[in-house]
Amino acid sequence: SKGRICLRMPPERLTFELWPEVAPMAVQNFLSLITGHKGVGAGGRPLHYKDCPFHRVVPGFVIQGGDILMGNGAGGESIYGKPF
Repeated sequence: SKGRICLRMPPERLTFELWPEVAPMAVQNFLSLITGHKGVGAGGRPLHYKDCPFHRVVPGFVIQGGDILMGNGAGGESIYGKPF
């Protein structure tokens, strides 16, 4: 019979290096979505990364996430409105 599997992993720490002198809008967007202090976006969803999944993981290369609208990489919103 089929059943549900729940995988619980210990919390991991991700370290990000940001370059505001190179990409000031992207850095401000990222920091705002971490804190969630910008409220609700045009899509009607909160502008924060809480409960936002990683939709693509390639070991040793990249993790992608941050699609706060669809959760699968097909959507997204920034503090500036649509993706920029």
